[in-house]
Amino acid sequence: MHLGIEKNSGVAFEGMNNPDQPVRPQPIVSQCLLIQTEADWGQMPEGLHRNAHRWVFREDSFDPVTRVRRGRVYQSYGTTQPDSVVVYRDPTPDSLGKTVQAVTHTRLEMYRYIACTALLAVPNRGYGMAFVVGSGAGTATYTVVQIETLLTGDVMVTLKERSALGVIPELNEALIAENSRKQVRQALERAVNSAFRETAVSVVDQCRNAIAAVLGHYLAAEEPDKAARMIGSELMPLGTMMMERRKEVCGSAALIVARMHSRGKSNEQAIKGVPEPNDDDAQFAVHALGLVLRELGWAR
Repeated sequence: MHLGIEKNSGVAFEGMNNPDQPVRPQPIVSQCLLIQTEADWGQMPEGLHRNAHRWVFREDSFDPVTRVRRGRVYQSYGTTQPDSVVVYRDPTPDSLGKTVQAVTHTRLEMYRYIACTALLAVPNRGYGMAFVVGSGAGTATYTVVQIETLLTGDVMVTLKERSALGVIPELNEALIAENSRKQVRQALERAVNSAFRETAVSVVDQCRNAIAAVLGHYLAAEEPDKAARMIGSELMPLGTMMMERRKEVCGSAALIVARMHSRGKSNEQAIKGVPEPNDDDAQFAVHALGLVLRELGWAR
């Protein structure tokens, strides 16, 4: 199946051999990217008019409760974008199939795509990989959970959203010392912005920084005379201090994230033979940050 996006109006067309019939109702269409290597995170889609040869995602359904999205994926057709396509002037049952002529047909310039068979050639067909939908600064990241080939030849994907929303709770700044609010807020914002949008190593690093900021300012409020040392401390000793204060949940979460962060260093991997943090580890780090906020009572 072919998909076409008219150059001037953005109207979508489709067809088995050519995108010559307008789609009704008009679908939601976005650029998309399968993350196959760490370098792909730095190659986000630029937008239709900046690069029309990117893959395209056509949404068929979205469940706001489960955050599951289903749709068809297309790849660029040919090397020329936009391309000239002959379409029906009046795509009614009486006119479909008629010989191309000026009375019944017209020619439009459109960005043209075809079913994304390239996705089927990816190892394991991309299952479990990150899949970005959107372009520029407006992107959302999903995990590929299923791929099907339809009777029309279209490639249908089922995606599960990756999101920090609901995992990292909103900060209750009223409970935090005034001189600590800005630093804690900024650390949390960096963690939220990195969650599932950067490499696993980067996400773990930002969560480590955020947990260290939270615990450092929490302990500084309890012991003002040691505030400078607490706020500037690394996460490992802060986690140990929380354990000594019988806040085992916070302490344990902090210590695990601190250990995971060190695994992101090549020398640690070589000396101890430990694996580099992966996406599951990054997800754990994000949950650990939310857990620490809730345990301290700093979450709304």
